[in-house]
Amino acid sequence: MATPKVTALVGFLGAGKTTTLKRLLETCPDGERIGVIANDVAKVNIDAALVRDVVQGEQGQVQSVQLDNGCACCTASDDLIQTFEELLEGAEEPFSHVVVEASGVAEASQMREVLLQIPAVRKGQAELGAIITVVDSNDFLKEFASGETLGERPDLTGERKAKPEMRRLVVDLLVEQVEGADALVLNKVDVFGDDQADAKVAQLRAILDKLNPDAPVHHTSFGRVDLLDIVAKQVHHRRDHVHVHEHEHHGHQDHGEAGECDCKHGHEDHGDHPHGTHHAKYGIDSFVFESSLPFHGPSLAKNVLKQMAAVQQLSSFPALEAIKHDVVVPADDADSEDEEFRQQVVQSEASSVKTNPFSRVIRSKGFLQLQSKPQTKMYWSHAGKLFSVSPHGDWPAGRPVTQQLVFIGVDMDQDKIIAHLNASLADAPRVP
Repeated sequence: MATPKVTALVGFLGAGKTTTLKRLLETCPDGERIGVIANDVAKVNIDAALVRDVVQGEQGQVQSVQLDNGCACCTASDDLIQTFEELLEGAEEPFSHVVVEASGVAEASQMREVLLQIPAVRKGQAELGAIITVVDSNDFLKEFASGETLGERPDLTGERKAKPEMRRLVVDLLVEQVEGADALVLNKVDVFGDDQADAKVAQLRAILDKLNPDAPVHHTSFGRVDLLDIVAKQVHHRRDHVHVHEHEHHGHQDHGEAGECDCKHGHEDHGDHPHGTHHAKYGIDSFVFESSLPFHGPSLAKNVLKQMAAVQQLSSFPALEAIKHDVVVPADDADSEDEEFRQQVVQSEASSVKTNPFSRVIRSKGFLQLQSKPQTKMYWSHAGKLFSVSPHGDWPAGRPVTQQLVFIGVDMDQDKIIAHLNASLADAPRVP
């Protein structure tokens, strides 16, 4: 009997998760039995109803269960585990796959943790398939540049009134869903119905590749993608990685602390261009800043944090404007006075953008050390209009600290950014 593969579909509301799932169910291969758990934070689970309509015509190949009123990666995680177990126990025949369609606010990494906690998975009676994030080609960059919180988006949360825990920015969740996925489905590529469609898809693809270089990206429209093939490749890749990892540990017993691994994941490319052309074609690139010296807090605030904060206050997001995507209201949709005011704002901001080396950074993250708190590991997270530096535990005792910050952006002035960071280190000369 084959071990069922457990897969989660993650992505914002409207990205196309249900359409992608329906496509799988409508084209269910002979011999495959698929279980479906449709989750929604709203009190009325529309997605489950749409899936159920498809299931009714599949003559027993598909069995579905709906999980209502809670996100499966957090508040409803226990319900998801229980529902999964009941689905397996109540099946007339064994499933080959169980697909969980997560809510629009589900995190990819959290979904993985929940699926790994399912008793059947822990006992080897089921196997993790893949965490697949569906990305909306039309809205991704607009959401990325948004400064909205989840509390301001009842379409995502299903709540009419904001709650304290909904102060999280939309872009934070958007980026997590991409970075935490095993594979990405770039859906709705048909929206770019003009002469520049290929270039626009390639530009967006280049950003996704930088945000998650380990995840293969599949281009599609209307969810027309072979989910089972994606899952099979991810399972195969994971097994190969475990095999190599075990072999390396067997041959090299002295490999640091238990549980640590310096293995690099391979990247399976499904696009039309090699990664090396991202910078040459679109100016999209990344680099890593490293230092064994801690940052001097006041200098870091003056040289870097103040510059980063200034970018967050701009009316638009320069890094995305640089790749020729509209992230502001088009002129055709505004009256002449509004457009004149917008142009004045754009012109006044242009000069500050030119002198701010961080204005072309799309995403940056990593861990840093402050001279004033040498034992505390600080987590740096920036995406769009989100920027924060917060405590993240302690640095390992007895080990030299090497702080690392990753920067991803468009036509970045890498030398100038590094100069600002170096000027903020503990031994750097102070600028009056």
